[in-house]
Amino acid sequence: MVDAEPQWTSDLLLSTQGMPVYCEQVRLVFRDHREGFRTLAVETHGDLVADPVPGDNAFQARLHAWRVSRILRAMEGHSQKIVALAKELDRTYQQVYVELPKVRKRKAAAKELHKAQKAQLTAQSADTINRTVREALAPVEQGDRADSVGQAAVFDLFDRRAQ
Repeated sequence: MVDAEPQWTSDLLLSTQGMPVYCEQVRLVFRDHREGFRTLAVETHGDLVADPVPGDNAFQARLHAWRVSRILRAMEGHSQKIVALAKELDRTYQQVYVELPKVRKRKAAAKELHKAQKAQLTAQSADTINRTVREALAPVEQGDRADSVGQAAVFDLFDRRAQ
């Protein structure tokens, strides 16, 4: 038996549109299987109850019909889980391999911008501090010492001791 569709490989799956196409194909196939299993379970149960094994009473016929149809219902449940997992696979792939690199790029750009702004702010702060220190430590003329405050008053104290 030759498949009409090519086999999925990792290279095909990880191509630009490979994962969404694969997941959609899996979902369509197993959605159809799920419906088929459900229909078969209902029909099989009804047929086995209507035409019981020879020698079964009504209760035994329903029990045997349930035992056979429950496996088909379990297969229906597994098909439903595969459909849900295919959807989750596509969503996870999109989050990890498509969106995550974009988010990391945005965060790196924001970090670079923050670093540049921080460096600029630090430079401005350092310039302001340097200017303030230069003004405070600038040689003060003798007549202005009484008017000055802060560090200049301390320097006055030491100047008087020296005299």
